[in-house]
Amino acid sequence: TPAVQGETAAENGTGGTPPALTPAEKLQKGSLHYKFGVACFKANKLDRAEKHLLLAREYVPFLADVHFYLGTLYAQQKNYTKAAECLEQAVDLRRRYISAWVNLAVVRQMLNDMEGAIACCKKALELNPKAVEPVMNLSNL
Repeated sequence: TPAVQGETAAENGTGGTPPALTPAEKLQKGSLHYKFGVACFKANKLDRAEKHLLLAREYVPFLADVHFYLGTLYAQQKNYTKAAECLEQAVDLRRRYISAWVNLAVVRQMLNDMEGAIACCKKALELNPKAVEPVMNLSNL
């Protein structure tokens, strides 16, 4: 069967290698998967959210928010090792990402890495001295 307009051979099941995407096409596909993944996450449809956020990460690995939501999703699923990896990637990509530092502190605490949790809280407070969440997290350590 020939591919339908806009469909690659791999997508329609006829085999073959999909054509390389342009940077603009990657950005568009990544953005769509990211937006749908976040919508699924907010609707607590975590399996669908994970699927689309992972696809978004393939297309737009430079987008810190994709890693943030994946890390937060994995934390909700109590997969703290994966959560830490994703949240670390988020703060590596955006050093001033306070929410990612806060969530990483919680994950570090769940992994019994109290020094790491304290360091993450301190970083969040350094970025925003008026932030409440890092102070609350520190009081729980």
